Amino acid sequence: MFDGHADINQCCWDGLPPKPTELKRFVGEWTAAYDQTPSPELEKHFREHPRELTPERFRFLEQFVLAQMMTYEATPEENLEYLPPKSVAGDFHGWFFWNFRMEETVYREWDYLRGVKEGWIPKLERGVTVEQQTGTSCEQLEEEALACTTEVVDPFPKIPHWKGIPCIAPSPAEVASLFLLKAFACVGVVAFVLFVLYALRYGFATAWAKLRACCTRGGSLEMARRKEFTRINDAPSSYDTNNPINVAA
Repeated sequence: MFDGHADINQCCWDGLPPKPTELKRFVGEWTAAYDQTPSPELEKHFREHPRELTPERFRFLEQFVLAQMMTYEATPEENLEYLPPKSVAGDFHGWFFWNFRMEETVYREWDYLRGVKEGWIPKLERGVTVEQQTGTSCEQLEEEALACTTEVVDPFPKIPHWKGIPCIAPSPAEVASLFLLKAFACVGVVAFVLFVLYALRYGFATAWAKLRACCTRGGSLEMARRKEFTRINDAPSSYDTNNPINVAA
């Protein structure tokens, strides 16, 4: 009697900790759909908000496809280099992509023929591994893929608190400007909070008067203009400070 996962696990793995058996394995139903779940909601969403195949998105799909192919073609010893401690490395002898062709552009990442046509799935050479064909390693692909995720990986359905990594690193000037902007914003918030607390304790009118006094502590422009003039023959000066002639004099 077939007991689902228990029988499959016993067939593929032996003992504790599990060790690979001599059974030949094929990896099936893998795709380039890193951040999507097939559903009517997905179809509706991308019909209303089409996802363009930008250069960044193209490169990400290419990296994701190559990384999977390399993993499924590698020997157990090679796979152990990338797996966490005490993991079991599969002894894979082949793979197949799901699916061969899709009708909807929404499901681009499930369409093998479309991937080959657009170039993010390589045209495979017989008898040559993907790593040999491309001249790159899984470690290099992982490092490149993790370095750029903003506007490339856009999970659907949305994942709470998802935050990508910018594809273009900000310049030192941009970093400094952002820091100063945040610093001024913090100072403004602190000042506003202190003003509110003072107003709650002493009254809004008193707080507002104190704030105006603080801002005009150096005196008004009118008083500054008056200081430029002196009495003549001990008589009060008569002038209009709004007259540019008097001010110039």
